[in-house]
Amino acid sequence: MTIDTGDLEHEGIRLEHRGTGWEVSPIALGTWVIRGADGLTAGTLVLIAPEGEERDPVYGGCLPGETEPLHEGSDWGMIVRALINEALDKE
Repeated sequence: MTIDTGDLEHEGIRLEHRGTGWEVSPIALGTWVIRGADGLTAGTLVLIAPEGEERDPVYGGCLPGETEPLHEGSDWGMIVRALINEALDKE
C-alpha cells in the first residue's frame, strides 16, 4: 500500500494492519501517535532527519513511554507496522 507522505504530515492517515484499523495522527511537528480503533497506543513515529544518506527522510519508532527509537529508517510505513506488531503481541 502506498500512502502519500503529505497526508501523514498534515492530517494523518488511517491504515489497516493485522485485521485492525489504525490511525497515525500528528501530535507535534515531526511527531505522530499511532492508535488503534480500540484506543490502544502502539507508540510514536518521529522524524529524525528530513534528509538521510539517500536523500529520504529518516524516521524512528518509539514504544509508548520510550524516547529512544526501537526502529529507524526511511520506510515509515514499515516502522508503524512494526510498532503495531509489538503492541498486539504484548496483549
